[in-house]
Amino acid sequence: MPSEEYSSSASLLMLTTGSTAIALPAAASSVPAPKAGVFAEGAARVAARSIIADLQAGDRPSAYAGAGSCYVEFGANRVGRVDIDFFSGPSPTGSLFGPSVAMAADKQHFGSSRRARWFGV
Repeated sequence: MPSEEYSSSASLLMLTTGSTAIALPAAASSVPAPKAGVFAEGAARVAARSIIADLQAGDRPSAYAGAGSCYVEFGANRVGRVDIDFFSGPSPTGSLFGPSVAMAADKQHFGSSRRARWFGV
């Protein structure tokens, strides 16, 4: 059964299973960044690449960037998007785009592309 062992780095949580240790990125532990949607997807990508690199004795990927976009519904088929960067500066930064009908189509495409990639639908 896995046990949790916290590393000295605030950005990693080590899960050990006896002979194997898996480092999870910040979004899976306690770093103050969102843990849903595109942010979880980015963190999971870093975690998967880190595991593969460790198993194949390869180069580890760059750290989780903590940047992504969130769509915001405004009604009347208008959607805005907020692009947010949590880690590259001294404090989080973001930009708002829209709202517009065109951005609603972007949101629809974003959702359908994720469903297709994750679930094959």
